[in-house]
Amino acid sequence: MKIILLENVTKIGKRFDIKEVKSGFARNLLFPKNLAVVATKENIARYQLLAEKLEKEKALEEELLLKAIESLNDSVLTVYEKANKEGHLFKGIGKKEVVKILEDQKRVSFDESVIMLNKPIKTLGEHRIPIQINNKEGNITLSILQLEE
Repeated sequence: MKIILLENVTKIGKRFDIKEVKSGFARNLLFPKNLAVVATKENIARYQLLAEKLEKEKALEEELLLKAIESLNDSVLTVYEKANKEGHLFKGIGKKEVVKILEDQKRVSFDESVIMLNKPIKTLGEHRIPIQINNKEGNITLSILQLEE
């Protein structure tokens, strides 16, 4: 039976691929979980248009993210955190926190996967954080200052 996958399915294929599978597998697993539809001429045309539209949207989104990286390159973000006398933070600043700081201070939204931070930052001072999308790199500087109470 020919089907069109609506989601990525491990060992079968990616979203919008047209595959040949056993009819029992399609009826008992793929169709009930809305992972696939029967590959009729109408469905093939419909999902090809949808795939093209999503591909264009993805390309536009990547282009906007690349422009955002260029505009952010070498910008400085400042945050205030609690730290001990030696300058060690009580809580580390990881990818999730960097994304939130970017949204709050620069009004730019990134996925955590573009932040190239190996481990959470746990000290006061300035830290360079690389950002990478499709082999295009930029850096931001995160300045972490002592929170005065």
